[in-house]
Amino acid sequence: MEYQGVIIGAIIGYLVSIGIITVLVLSSKGKAKKHRRLIWGIGIMFPLSFVLSYTIGLTYVLIEQQNLAIILGLYVFPIIFIIGLIYTFSGVAMILDERGRRKYRKEGNLYNNKD
Repeated sequence: MEYQGVIIGAIIGYLVSIGIITVLVLSSKGKAKKHRRLIWGIGIMFPLSFVLSYTIGLTYVLIEQQNLAIILGLYVFPIIFIIGLIYTFSGVAMILDERGRRKYRKEGNLYNNKD
């Protein structure tokens, strides 16, 4: 079989992706929403985007039966990376928003007026 190595590579890639997702689920369990978004954003950006884009490229090679189809991974990687970046930025924004609200309450600008 000509594409036997590609099939094995794709299977291993999907298993590693499932493993990464399992680690992300377990590490974000019981955390606040803002921390979950940070964990998932960083997890999607770095380990998952590499593995998943490579695996999607290998799957496309199996479908098209052309070795140059692996280039699809170069197009998929930035899309997945940007999704992770958006998740990370939303988590950071939630953390900064909460810190700003805490500081605002401490100063007593809104809630502690005794006039």
